[in-house]
Amino acid sequence: MCAEKLRKQQSCCQVVTLYLRKDQHKIENRNQQLSFYKQTLLPFSTQSSITISKAAISMLNELYKEKTAYKKAGVIVSQIIPEDKKQYQLFGEENPKHQLLMEAIDKHHKKIGKTKIKLGSQDLKKTWMMKQEHLSKKYTTDINQLLIVKC
Repeated sequence: MCAEKLRKQQSCCQVVTLYLRKDQHKIENRNQQLSFYKQTLLPFSTQSSITISKAAISMLNELYKEKTAYKKAGVIVSQIIPEDKKQYQLFGEENPKHQLLMEAIDKHHKKIGKTKIKLGSQDLKKTWMMKQEHLSKKYTTDINQLLIVKC
């Protein structure tokens, strides 16, 4: 999602940060560290989902511990620059096929929806859903949620 937003605003990033947060209700020791993060400086500026995903997965393999309950995880991209101000490297540059592939994926996402094409490293069955059990009623915008007053 980060890479897609970067492409949409015609930007590139150079730093990828991964964070994990343990569930504070499922730890034995209250003095235990709850939040973890790791940051990677990429050798080149990118907007490729493949490059950002590889960096995030390698950091996750270092931070993740088996049998630990995590509540949150996320990826943050930073050192964002405009795509046309990108500094090119002489020896280490991104695969040029990534740009063509990302353009094709973005074109299909506009046509058929965002959940149809995913990277192989993504879980194809699972889609992230926001927790919404404490939403307030939409009395002013949803006719089915109008208050009924009985006299």
